[in-house]
Amino acid sequence: MPVPLAVRVVEVIADLGAQANPRYKYGSGCIVRGGTVLTAAHVVAGAVLVQVRGPDKQMRVAQVTPEFIVSGPGPDLALVEIGDPATALEAIELAVVDRYGLTAAPVERCHAIGYPWFAEGPSPSAVRDTVDAFGYIPVLSKLAGGLLTIQVTASPRALPPERETLGESEWSGMSGAPVVADGYLVGVVSEHAAREGSSAITAVPLSALEYDPAHPGWGPGVGNAAQWWDRLGVPGLGSLRRLPSPEMSSDEDEPARLELSSSDRRRFLRALCNAFYTQAAIDGVLDDLGFGPGDRPPAVGTVEDRWRAVFHVLDAGRLADGYHALLDIVSERFEHNATFIEIADRYGVSGPRSA
Repeated sequence: MPVPLAVRVVEVIADLGAQANPRYKYGSGCIVRGGTVLTAAHVVAGAVLVQVRGPDKQMRVAQVTPEFIVSGPGPDLALVEIGDPATALEAIELAVVDRYGLTAAPVERCHAIGYPWFAEGPSPSAVRDTVDAFGYIPVLSKLAGGLLTIQVTASPRALPPERETLGESEWSGMSGAPVVADGYLVGVVSEHAAREGSSAITAVPLSALEYDPAHPGWGPGVGNAAQWWDRLGVPGLGSLRRLPSPEMSSDEDEPARLELSSSDRRRFLRALCNAFYTQAAIDGVLDDLGFGPGDRPPAVGTVEDRWRAVFHVLDAGRLADGYHALLDIVSERFEHNATFIEIADRYGVSGPRSA
């Protein structure tokens, strides 16, 4: 049975030690799977003790593991673990925002739920209430940095000027708040982007965990992405649902995207490396997919690196149904390749077959 979102949202309180001034940092988070809480890295970085409390206001200690607190230029994300087995929940479903759909439709019915300062005065014993910042994600905002904007329908007051930090405003405490759309978790609220107005909140998407060679400006990802996805309860980025989903989009005739399982992705990648192992061969496939010379994935690294770059572009939604088109093309070119034919048949991709 699906777990209500109201049960997942927690307040995150980081104790920086008696020598720190201020001693406490406050943020929000979401129980994503078991007792694992996803929050913003800057909320818990440097803490000697992290505690969380949900709507029941019971304080619980959370364990912090350094390899799951991103530092430096990586995404502002962190995972902490509640030791109380009574809090363990089923995994929440995850999604990524499709920023390259033909219609650039916004992700509607989006929530950022957290514990901001304006809901209560900040002190270790204070009781804050939740705030549901409801709005939508304009998918073409913040393309250069790879972050997301949540355009909320109401805000407590104007957000601070560009030179003032979000932590000094009534929005303080929303950092790490889950961003959820259509029941799927897509990212967490961050405090580190330039301000855009009184009703815009910036979030880090889950896709920022992986480096995208087609968009180096989106950040380096994390070095242990596979461990992150395992903690989040999914095989990898390619297994995530893409939003806006067809039922959320105004175009009701848009078909659902083909999504390969993690095992089929690995087999497909190996088969592509064996069949198309020169850059000329890869370029031929990209030509058939419709990529022009200026918008194709970078041709750097090993053959596997180059095909992984193609996968990143397809995962980002640069084509209406990229994996379907790729399977169709390569199974036509190598009609006797058992892996291509098997995967194409499994996912209902019809291509020419030899007599």
